[in-house]
Amino acid sequence: MVPVKPFLLIDEQIELLKKRKLNISDDQYKKAKEFLLNNNYYRVSGYSLTLRQNDIFFDGVSFEALIQIYEADRHMRHALLSLIEVVEVRIKSMIAYFHSKKYGPLGYLDINDSTAQT
Repeated sequence: MVPVKPFLLIDEQIELLKKRKLNISDDQYKKAKEFLLNNNYYRVSGYSLTLRQNDIFFDGVSFEALIQIYEADRHMRHALLSLIEVVEVRIKSMIAYFHSKKYGPLGYLDINDSTAQT
């Protein structure tokens, strides 16, 4: 059976990160709170895997470094998605064109219609 982790308030999540030696200054506290509220503790936690060992952060790792990694990944994801969208639209357009050419504009309505419109 998978152990169930208890619900933690955002303030408790921050305290847990601090207990694990993540540097969160008083100046960063409000930003950390907002960031965790908007991005989910467990999602953000995945971005910290290279910054810690056995759940303890390496010396000098700050919450700001974690945000920078998260933001770099977000920008890369958005860049890739914009490129993928171009390919997706082109493929769908080509499928629609050649399907309509072969089966007519309503050919998608009858799965059993094998008559080709030429």
